[in-house]
Amino acid sequence: MFQFITFLGNLLRGKDYLGDFLKTIFFGFICYFTGFIVILFKILAFALKGIDGQGIAIMYYILLMPVVLIPIMSVYFFLLVIIRFFFSKK
Repeated sequence: MFQFITFLGNLLRGKDYLGDFLKTIFFGFICYFTGFIVILFKILAFALKGIDGQGIAIMYYILLMPVVLIPIMSVYFFLLVIIRFFFSKK
């Protein structure tokens, strides 16, 4: 298990542009998954109160969250590339 964590840390540290890209994808997936869990818990809480519309909330999240998340991930990756380009120790 420790070797996997070390490998994951080395992979996400971003020693090159591919590492920066993988870091961006990983953090984007974590944000998407965390948001989905939050929405799911809210839906379950409202289901106990008898409020309808849970399917609409899930479809809204599944369809529109990537529209928000992909530009944010693009800006994050662009910033990582700029930092690597200007602050490289070559």
